[in-house]
Amino acid sequence: MKRPALFICFFYLVGLIVGYYVSNWLLIIAFFVLSIVVSVLLYKTYLWRTILFFPFICLFAYTNICNHMDFRNNDIDDLFDDSISCKAEGYVDSLSCMEDKIEFVLSADEITINNVVYNENTILKVYDNKTTDINIGDHIVVIGDLNKLAEPTNQGQFNEEKYYRVREIKYKLFLSDYEIITSKKMLPGLKYSIKRMLFDFKNEAIEIFDRILPNEQANLMKAMILGDKSYLSVDTKKIYAESGISHVLAISGLHIAILGYGFYRFICLLLSRKKGVIITIIFLVSYCILTGASVSTVRAVIMLSIILLAYYFGRTYDIYSSISTAAIILLTINPYNLWDTGFLLSFSAVIGIITIAPVLNQIYNKTNNGIISTFNVSLAATLGTMPVMLLNYYEIHIYSVLVNILVVPLMSIVVLFGFIGLVGGFFSVFIGKICSGIVFYILNFYDFCCNLVKYLPFNTITIGKPKSISLILYIVILILMALLANERFNKQVIKKYIIITVCGLLIINFADYIIKKPLKIVHLDIGQGDSAVVISPDRKVYVIDGGGNQRKKTTDRDTGYYILKPYLKYNGISKIDCLIMTHSDRDHVGGLIELIDYFKIKNIIVPYAYKHKKEEDILLEELINKASKKKINVVYLKENDIIRDRYINFEALYPIDEIKEFPNNNAYSLVLNLKYKSFNELFTGDIEKQEEQKINYKYTDYLNSDIMKVPHHGSNTSSTEEFIKNVIPKVAVISSGRNNKFGHPHKEILDRYEKYDIPIFNTAWDGAITIKTDGNNIGLSTYYSNRHMFIK
Repeated sequence: MKRPALFICFFYLVGLIVGYYVSNWLLIIAFFVLSIVVSVLLYKTYLWRTILFFPFICLFAYTNICNHMDFRNNDIDDLFDDSISCKAEGYVDSLSCMEDKIEFVLSADEITINNVVYNENTILKVYDNKTTDINIGDHIVVIGDLNKLAEPTNQGQFNEEKYYRVREIKYKLFLSDYEIITSKKMLPGLKYSIKRMLFDFKNEAIEIFDRILPNEQANLMKAMILGDKSYLSVDTKKIYAESGISHVLAISGLHIAILGYGFYRFICLLLSRKKGVIITIIFLVSYCILTGASVSTVRAVIMLSIILLAYYFGRTYDIYSSISTAAIILLTINPYNLWDTGFLLSFSAVIGIITIAPVLNQIYNKTNNGIISTFNVSLAATLGTMPVMLLNYYEIHIYSVLVNILVVPLMSIVVLFGFIGLVGGFFSVFIGKICSGIVFYILNFYDFCCNLVKYLPFNTITIGKPKSISLILYIVILILMALLANERFNKQVIKKYIIITVCGLLIINFADYIIKKPLKIVHLDIGQGDSAVVISPDRKVYVIDGGGNQRKKTTDRDTGYYILKPYLKYNGISKIDCLIMTHSDRDHVGGLIELIDYFKIKNIIVPYAYKHKKEEDILLEELINKASKKKINVVYLKENDIIRDRYINFEALYPIDEIKEFPNNNAYSLVLNLKYKSFNELFTGDIEKQEEQKINYKYTDYLNSDIMKVPHHGSNTSSTEEFIKNVIPKVAVISSGRNNKFGHPHKEILDRYEKYDIPIFNTAWDGAITIKTDGNNIGLSTYYSNRHMFIK
């Protein structure tokens, strides 16, 4: 059988997918019976004896993924919902030190909760806000708050539980105290001895880069050579990502190939080639551990090691068998890797290059021009990774292929001379500076390219998460393109199929675009705060408040980056027609300030009462100043003003014109009545009893609403009986944080709404709450709790 590793990989993947997604025993048994029947038929047809063992490979993969899924369920999970105090004992497995904090992974063999000891092997990610004397391999006891990993409660939100599951981490622990146990055990064996040695070497290398290069370039080299991106600024990561070259900041196949071949050539000058193979593989494995052993690094090390071993044993190298072997090894060690974005990007890039690039060369590079070949490799990698990129990041970087043509060839010089400069820096700072001098200029050229792309039109196109049918059709197109390079298939027939599939893809997406959509209102789970996104049938986008972290430091990212930005990108939104600030408390305006950096914004709406308050309100001043720099129109909305598009309108009911003094910042809250045909929703900000009374007095017969955003997160300072009776909504929506320190929503308020038989949806329980209406019928659904309601 030719390329058995490819077939083994395929059957292994099928077994993992069945184990992960199928829970019905009858279906599982039917699947395995079918796999046996197919194997027997293939054996009889092609006389492949090996194929008879492939159903057992499926079974092994199925068992492996099931064991990993069972391992994640333990007795500790049932003890708490979100957080609980605990004591844990174990060994420090990996460590990351920054200027003002430390993070490490603890392999805990004992966890104590409420004086009960649980002897379970559990991996914890531990965080501390100060540096300590902890080192890899230390046997320690830690005390702190144990937290469950968060699952996303909004569309597009980062899935913390999935991310750490792939890394086999079960909980987070925020450290309050610790003790290093030196009397019990010394460093436990070779594993931690090697890890500590490499960690110490890495810290020394970090210091050398700081000495031989300016700060910005040193931080880039720490990422490119040492795999440590913690030193990179937010702006640096952003411009590299927007240019489509963020892959150069991570240790990948490109880095491993350059370093591996360079090291092998150097060793062969001193020793025989076969000895060079063994030493190079040892170097690659050590380098992989040093840089954190990411999936892409391990994949590249395995594939390069196979190349070297093929030479050592005098065998022919086959890239399909090599990549299949790498996948089998990684998925056997941890089957959850199949759902890791890094794994999918790494393998899809390689598959794109080896299958699509030859076809592109056949079409318009028959003379084998080097520049065109480089372009085709970059384009093939982009085409191969596009499904993964759209599923996870929801946008396309138009100029990435062109930028990669400039960047990738120079990476050989950056990696080689960066590594040589690092080695030279161990002996002399002067030597290190001389060797890495060229790196400084190339990295500056990279910055120039990134900044140039930033100002080009249409540099980033936000697509949103693709529909399943679109994704399937796109993958079919790639497969058909790959078949064009195979002489056994009729190229004319394949080209016809490609044209038909492309037409189908275009028709489906065009039809989806022209079909009129309902009004969509989403109350996001923003934590303890408020944020709603309104998408009109005219595709106009309004963002009402953006939440915000009350404990945010100046340099920290806020809810705008972590929640609003991914939600909007997920839904294919790159332009916002109106940012609406109800009032300037951080838990309402913090996220809005961040959005200005990431989206094209047409208007910012501020309550008229704030017009002469800018200088005495720090957050309002920051919002207005940012808007001014970006040349965004700022509108001060007063009572009876209307924001209108072709289908919907928002009418301002409060602050009332006659009011000149406000007792607190909540009293400035903008109250909006959203209308679409016979549907309306009342947005109330953080108004309290006094404001409710004033609104009741002036708008007694005008407040009745289908939906009401409950004032002030369900606080007992709001939602008076008179106000509820005047509004009498069909549904009440509360935006509050889970287990927040204020106790929102207060029980008496929940009882008050229940008294009037008003159903309550709460972002703290339900996650994002989506309301869709055609102007008459109303549908509600929740992202986290999966609740549904339909109102006629």
